Amino acid sequence: MRDDQKWMLKDALLPILLGDSLSAHLLSLKIYARCGVQSYVCDDKRGVLSFIDPTSKFFDFISAKEGAAVMAALSQIAANGDYLPVLIPTSERFERLVEEYRETLESLFIITSKEKVWNSAPFAALMKGE
Repeated sequence: MRDDQKWMLKDALLPILLGDSLSAHLLSLKIYARCGVQSYVCDDKRGVLSFIDPTSKFFDFISAKEGAAVMAALSQIAANGDYLPVLIPTSERFERLVEEYRETLESLFIITSKEKVWNSAPFAALMKGE
């Protein structure tokens, strides 16, 4: 990807990865390597990878176990209207949460799944540099 395209994505894209897992950090690494965009990794507990991963920032839900508290935290992230927020659940817990609150979340985020991101033709082309 050309540098001017990376510059445009840095100013427009906000990947939000739900779940502090290995899968989230690998996806963050790929997004950063290809597009130069840091991702937010969101969870209620910070894992070891969040301390050493320079391609992501950790957003703490402050021990939010309830869906309503998580929704409030996600609304806070999406409140910044300068970015295009993309929500990607990377664990089963957050996939269930996204399904439960899908109607509300769709008004705030572009919602996708990690499988769709990994297997999509546009993402595959991005990773190949096309």
